[in-house]
Amino acid sequence: MNRIVFLIGMVAINCAVADEADVFFDDTQVQEVRLEFDASDWHETLFRSHSDDPEDPYFPVRFTCNGTTLSPVGVRFKGNSSFRVNSTKKSLKLNFAEYDEDQTFLGLKKLNFNNGFKDPSMLREKLFLDFAGQYLPTLRAVHTRIYINDEFVGLYLAVEQIDKTFVQSRFGKDEDGNLYKAETSSDIRADSGFGSDLTWLGDDPNVYHACYQLKTNETAYDNSQLIEVIDILNNTPADDLPAALEPVFDTESALLSMALNNLFVNLDSYCGSAHNYYLYDRDDTGKIMHLHWDTNEAFGRFLTFLSAGENPLQLDPLWLPESRQAGRSRPGEPQTSTAESRPLMEKLWDVEAYRRTYLCALASMLREGFDTETMSQRIEALADVIRPSLYGDQNKLYSNNDFETNQVRYVDGAYGLLEFVEERSSYLDTALDSYADHSDIRLNEIMITNTQTIEDHAGDCDPWLELYNAGPGRVDLTGMYLSDDLNDATQWALPEIVLDNGAYLVLWLDAETDEEATHVSFIPPQEGGTLYLSAEHARSTSVIDQLTYSALAPDQSFGRASDGAGNWDLMDFPTPGAANAWTYEPPALYINEIMAANETTIEDPDEDGAFEDWIEIYNAEAYDVDLGGMVLTDDPNDLGGYTIPTGVVIPAGGYLLFWADSDSEQGDLHTNFKLDRAGEFVGLYGTEDNGHGLIDSIKFGEQIEDTSYGRDPAGGQWNLLSSPTPGFANM
Repeated sequence: MNRIVFLIGMVAINCAVADEADVFFDDTQVQEVRLEFDASDWHETLFRSHSDDPEDPYFPVRFTCNGTTLSPVGVRFKGNSSFRVNSTKKSLKLNFAEYDEDQTFLGLKKLNFNNGFKDPSMLREKLFLDFAGQYLPTLRAVHTRIYINDEFVGLYLAVEQIDKTFVQSRFGKDEDGNLYKAETSSDIRADSGFGSDLTWLGDDPNVYHACYQLKTNETAYDNSQLIEVIDILNNTPADDLPAALEPVFDTESALLSMALNNLFVNLDSYCGSAHNYYLYDRDDTGKIMHLHWDTNEAFGRFLTFLSAGENPLQLDPLWLPESRQAGRSRPGEPQTSTAESRPLMEKLWDVEAYRRTYLCALASMLREGFDTETMSQRIEALADVIRPSLYGDQNKLYSNNDFETNQVRYVDGAYGLLEFVEERSSYLDTALDSYADHSDIRLNEIMITNTQTIEDHAGDCDPWLELYNAGPGRVDLTGMYLSDDLNDATQWALPEIVLDNGAYLVLWLDAETDEEATHVSFIPPQEGGTLYLSAEHARSTSVIDQLTYSALAPDQSFGRASDGAGNWDLMDFPTPGAANAWTYEPPALYINEIMAANETTIEDPDEDGAFEDWIEIYNAEAYDVDLGGMVLTDDPNDLGGYTIPTGVVIPAGGYLLFWADSDSEQGDLHTNFKLDRAGEFVGLYGTEDNGHGLIDSIKFGEQIEDTSYGRDPAGGQWNLLSSPTPGFANM
């Protein structure tokens, strides 16, 4: 079986998009699009065509946005339920290449403009896509004012189209794989769209055409790999599934996609209605992956497949559609009904490692932005941007009061966004605890010789070991043990601490148990050895994790390649209490000179008559370095202190002075801490994105008035400097 790695603290895929269309998708403002028809009866023409003509053709229009005019561009109405609303404000689809295959708008060939159907907040789809974009290649969206023949029609949400342009922008310009839209044809089922559930329909490729409509390479129409994936998914035993499925299907993205759908109760998707998604057969990996589409009914707006009385805000993490609820069993156990099969969920969940990955993904998302504080800030920011345009929209589907209220509370069948996030996150946070287990606790990083990396509670730099909770819920460490002797598995009992999912715990390997509960009763040998983590199970104790280490250099740590999983290796830089990082190469920045007893040497330019402590940073690189996001601190256990603002740049070969005056309100170069002339620690750390890796540090002793402590020469050994040189090369 292929090794499966948990996706904790992910992003599993590089989801960033940087192209010329970024200027249009700048959501700090509402974009403006103007359309001009030659005929005044354009609305009737588009309406009749979309309503009655099976071909649903495009019609020519002149398009203008951000100083760019394109003509002709194809336009038509779009949607089903959203089209039937009692308003002139219909959703639109624009095809820039309809009349000229080489014509694009900022590289885009199509754009969708959604009218806000079933969404009083006008924010649901935007919030979902932005959040999902942290984990997966996802559509970009921006609110847009649309004018037709100089008349303001209304506020829309412009959303990218999933097409060849999309896949090439995400996966590479040479991508030309099969792209399938999961949408059952209306001539097959009356409830057009429902039924693309990835169930096995037999070997005949033709029976799959109606449910998985090929949108690229249509002439060849070879759907053999899709059928192979469906065959493997449905007909392979759980024990053999990873080895068979992973070479042809992106299981990681599928698990993340299903977790996002469950988190946001986005049930007008594969999870519920079994449509509104695409499948793309990537050229670069040879694997088919799931892509979200049409997510406007997230936040529990589509409830058709729930059982009677079921609370959408308390949707079970392993929820399945209604017709399977009555006889539902835990994954791995036989189901009593097969009326609504969802093999992409059920079959993957039958594999224990996949199920754990899925549950841990949900837990990660709760930690990484799906909370009331973070979502409230995002909702407020977007609402502030769109409010003037929405208030001026005379064709909007809901009132101004509905817009304001639904950001917080229930309106006309739509949960308030914040009430949804608050109750959903609270429920899942508790529900996921039921899946937690002692085996989720993993040995994650160790440092045997600690001289200055991190201090314990008593100010000592002692050896340490980091534990990590790789599971989906909280774990009580009671009944767990650490030992360096396999014959004495219960050598030291872990403290009675509940460790949250995704959390780290640093244990001190110093045999000083009288200091704190996290101090281990023994000191492992510096020359190398093995540590064992054990847990009690049914009156016996068994080893659940272990690590074997060799002698390590001072301040060198040894850690897992991926938190809680992967091989052990020497780390580029230690990360006690934080995610392991392996690729960060910090710029050559040095804490070059400090003064902790400045009485008359140099005056703080931002405060007349004040002689404050200072810290000088030297840039040994041949290029300018933006220090924004880096952390300067006097406490290695607290990296939430002074974060250097973006835009603070130190030139190549230059020096920059920071005032350690605990008065950060005075400006960007003023820290929120002072220096202790009796001696202390100063450290410069990288940004949160690279794990706050240590760039440079100094632990100094008692200082002399108006005498600095600096490197000689820049970046070299430390010495007392009777002639301080703040902002210049040390003498």
